[in-house]
Amino acid sequence: MSWTHYSKGAILGVLLAISLVAVGTAGAVSYDGEPPAAKNVNDTAEMGATIEDPFDGPPSQWTLRATTELDNASWSYEVYEQGSRIDSGVGEGDELSLDLDSTGTSTPTRVVVRVNGDVPDDIDYSYEERSTENYTVLTLENADSGEEFQSYDAHRHTDGSKTAREAIDSAQTAIDELDNPPQEAQDQLDRAISSYDNGNFQNAKSLAEDAESNAEKQQSSGLPLPLIGGAVILVLLVVGGGAYYYKSQQSETHKLQ
Repeated sequence: MSWTHYSKGAILGVLLAISLVAVGTAGAVSYDGEPPAAKNVNDTAEMGATIEDPFDGPPSQWTLRATTELDNASWSYEVYEQGSRIDSGVGEGDELSLDLDSTGTSTPTRVVVRVNGDVPDDIDYSYEERSTENYTVLTLENADSGEEFQSYDAHRHTDGSKTAREAIDSAQTAIDELDNPPQEAQDQLDRAISSYDNGNFQNAKSLAEDAESNAEKQQSSGLPLPLIGGAVILVLLVVGGGAYYYKSQQSETHKLQ
């Protein structure tokens, strides 16, 4: 590799200009967008994001890059100057690049980017770490500096994983409401979560329902199951002792006669 000789002052000036470009863009540009609600895998999802004041500070030219994890993605964009649309276009694929320039006859003041596509199905299931099941709907960044400005994620599920998660949520609530939950219910809940993480949603749902049922039985009785069992044994002992005493008294009566 060959190098062209520059003065130290010139090099420092270039480095300062680069730093101003990065800091100016990241600090001035504002973004507004709302990711879609949780969806089934392979369903269609869409969202839009608005970039306000893309030139409120240096630089005067930069490239907006938008990326997505949606499958079969399609894009559209619109560029405005004080309410008047000055540019628009469409694209396909997992990335859209848009060159923004304020040195011409107009200066963009607002950019709207929209994307739609199919929710990807490559999910890493984790009940405890729900965010690992998310996917990135839209990321906006400065393609020149590589600096990421904003990223929007959304949750995804299958019919089976959604039903299993709801069953586990319900069982967890029932157990949490008890001061001294039965160990069997907690064990069943733990196994349900393990089944969920392994993608065995039918088993996870069944175990969670059993855990909730055990918790509700204790809640309706008002006493922990071990105490109920102890009370039953105590009653049997009292009844048995009373019967024995009665019989012994009857025997003594017969002897006196």
